[in-house]
Amino acid sequence: MNDSKYSLKAVCKLTGIRATTLHAWEKRYGAVTPLRTDTNHRVYTTADVEKLRLLVTAKDLGQSISQMAQLSLAQLKKIVENLTDQTPSTAPEKLKARSKPSSAAFCKRTLQALEEFDLERVHEELDVARNRFDTITFVLEILVPLFSSINRLVEKRRICVPKEHALSAIVKANIFTEILRLRVVRRKKPGPFQKPKRIAVATFDGDWHEIGILLSAVLCSEHGLLVSYLGPSIPALALAEAVTALRSDILLISCPKVSQDALNQKPDDYIRQLADHLPKLCDLWLGGEDTYLLTQLNISRKMLHIKTLHDLNKQLIRITTFPTESTRILSSP
Repeated sequence: MNDSKYSLKAVCKLTGIRATTLHAWEKRYGAVTPLRTDTNHRVYTTADVEKLRLLVTAKDLGQSISQMAQLSLAQLKKIVENLTDQTPSTAPEKLKARSKPSSAAFCKRTLQALEEFDLERVHEELDVARNRFDTITFVLEILVPLFSSINRLVEKRRICVPKEHALSAIVKANIFTEILRLRVVRRKKPGPFQKPKRIAVATFDGDWHEIGILLSAVLCSEHGLLVSYLGPSIPALALAEAVTALRSDILLISCPKVSQDALNQKPDDYIRQLADHLPKLCDLWLGGEDTYLLTQLNISRKMLHIKTLHDLNKQLIRITTFPTESTRILSSP
């Protein structure tokens, strides 16, 4: 069971709800009932966050918060799904302008466009979604489920590899646009840190799969970190030199998604070489479902193992909520 807890600041960032609005929804409608810390600060659960997101979607679809707030999570999900599916194409323009399809609806339409090899429509759907949803929702609720579906369909040979590559190319264009936008925003409005943390992102030497680290880079940038995207397939020594030159506080590297035969160096040796040459104060984060394969490495440096992008988002929330804490303190060996 997921028992993660979130601060008020984190919930506002995850849902897009202003703190004053959230307080009003709690007080007037009992939308959620947050827990309290010993110092009387609000603490929210994962279920609270999910319910608040659904309430935002229901509100965007024209529903009244006063009528929706007391419903259960399951009831809200069903209502939002029905509202999204039942909005007819012949509805009045005012209603269509007010209605916002859910992230699931965007995924469904994008996948259908890809199956038909209508790349222009794929590009349009993702471009609309990128501008309509906040960055975290765009990454975690649209791109992650979309690529999961694509991978399953490719394995079942229902979608050909060229279609998968075409989607990757379109997504890369959207992601780089988003990273550049966030960099401009950061220049105009400083992030939560007095001195923003720097993070470098890359993959193992020989691993050319970069969608995962691209999505990771967007999340890091959204949370106010200064991202140096170094790309896929970087040799260990060259990567350590780059991290040193960039003065990165964190190195995030994804575990290989290819067989070890395709790599230019065994993962264990690669990590050991990195650990020996990285700056002492640089934290090492390993991302991917297969991080457990590298948890038994006997090295002096602590490593944080992050299985999914959702887990990465939680870790980023921790270090932005408590900016004075060292990331190494939060790391798990």
